[in-house]
Amino acid sequence: MAEAGPQWPSWRLLGLDVGNVRIGLATSDPTGIAVSPLRVIRRQPEATAIAQIVAAVAEEEAVGVVAGLPLRLSGEYSDQTRATVAFAMRLAEQLPVPLVTFDERYTTTEAERILRERGVRRDRWRAQIDAIAASVILQDYLDAHKPATMPHHQDDGRRDDN
Repeated sequence: MAEAGPQWPSWRLLGLDVGNVRIGLATSDPTGIAVSPLRVIRRQPEATAIAQIVAAVAEEEAVGVVAGLPLRLSGEYSDQTRATVAFAMRLAEQLPVPLVTFDERYTTTEAERILRERGVRRDRWRAQIDAIAASVILQDYLDAHKPATMPHHQDDGRRDDN
């Protein structure tokens, strides 16, 4: 488990928002351009949650997993951070692909903004917010770690391969 990303053979990754009760899953396309919420699973029993994540890695043909790291606003670890790291370490032992952690500060706020903009009623947020947060974590990771050689899209829709 590492905080910096390895050199991925493709950018099809699985993102995780690990909470005490639920875990949100998201996936990216092989180019790392499009990120989509996948689903929400229950965290307990833990063995079942880990098995579901391992199965999602296989189903999505993911080459790596990015787990959100819930740091305090100051950047320090909290009890929740330590619990997430412990879960991620147990998960990493079962995964056939690398797992990295990535700062997830502000992702819940961003997920709430996305749900508001989509017009989702607040009483329906619980079913979606964790997967939306996982997609925000994954998108933030991709934005921070894509190599400079990756094609960038210009406003006119043409690719810029520089």
